[in-house]
Amino acid sequence: MATLIDLAPTKAGWVAEPIYLHYQGDVGDSQQIEFGGIDTLGASVTLDAFLVGGFYTFATPVLGASYSIGAYLPYVWVDVDAKLVSTVVNKRVDDN
Repeated sequence: MATLIDLAPTKAGWVAEPIYLHYQGDVGDSQQIEFGGIDTLGASVTLDAFLVGGFYTFATPVLGASYSIGAYLPYVWVDVDAKLVSTVVNKRVDDN
């Protein structure tokens, strides 16, 4: 994500903006990847993020431009499912 808002306002004042992001993806069983220091055969992930925040645009232009300052508070949750490869034990572990 390059920006949190399409275009910052050119007039002075406050802007509040909630943002929700969702990502879902997977890697097939044919591709071996290292995940958390352990080799895995395939993985799937679901990531959700909710951000609440905003910014303030100052009234006085500097060098002909309007300037803003802002902050966002993120809440992120991730679900990962992977098949672990081990030469010692073959066991499925689930944290649910």
